[in-house]
Amino acid sequence: MTILAVAVWLGWDHIRFWWRFEAMERNAEGYSEYRHRQTGIVFVEIPGGDVTIGTSEEEGRVLLEELLRVFNSESDSSCRSLVAAEQPIQQVKLRSFLISKYETTELDWLRIMGKSPFPVPGEGLPVSSVNWDDCHEFCARTGLRLPTEAEWEHACKAGETCSATAPEELDEQAWTQANSLIASHAVGLKRANGFGLHDMKGNVWEYCEDAYTPRLGDTAHATGRVIRGGSFGSSLWDCRCSRRQDGTAAASHADVGFRAAYTVP
Repeated sequence: MTILAVAVWLGWDHIRFWWRFEAMERNAEGYSEYRHRQTGIVFVEIPGGDVTIGTSEEEGRVLLEELLRVFNSESDSSCRSLVAAEQPIQQVKLRSFLISKYETTELDWLRIMGKSPFPVPGEGLPVSSVNWDDCHEFCARTGLRLPTEAEWEHACKAGETCSATAPEELDEQAWTQANSLIASHAVGLKRANGFGLHDMKGNVWEYCEDAYTPRLGDTAHATGRVIRGGSFGSSLWDCRCSRRQDGTAAASHADVGFRAAYTVP
């Protein structure tokens, strides 16, 4: 009766939360961290609220001009499609949520799934060559989920704008085509963002829950699944917080992985 009374008072969502997570100290950026008991994965609590995602018309014009300058006018159609995929901007109300501090690693994957996409899992390397369906299975086995793309972008921005990061600053934050030797690297080696999250930009693209559409917020023309963040083979333009890319649910790629999320009760 005592356990039942406590459950009724707290609510089952809170009971499940504390059954799955243990509290840790706040990180250097001042945000609460929790360890997932089953996997050992560390999560950061991201505050909710009214957030803006996507690229504004003004930012889009500046971005398009720069893309056309860099990639020349022969890529006009591709550049316009890239910018259009990030528009129109959306106002989204988010609850507080947890998102993993690091990308899911090959060893995290092996412990839960019992097998690795690679013969010998790399020490600290982000898991890749797994598809969206595989990631869903991992989350189902652990009581976790994939982040929505609104959550992902909010977590990536951590107070930034969607503008491209200066090359010298991006080098401190991300593994990209400029510094990676076109290979993934152990998670957590680059500087964390304002929420204390590592590798939100670069290293491997990350699956989100949402279906991909050519325009942000469009629900009528879904194709694959959204991937975010760019990878070790990406330019600084792909490593912007608002960059959206189409990734198919059933296909796996050597530069696509994920990080998990959880809704705070």
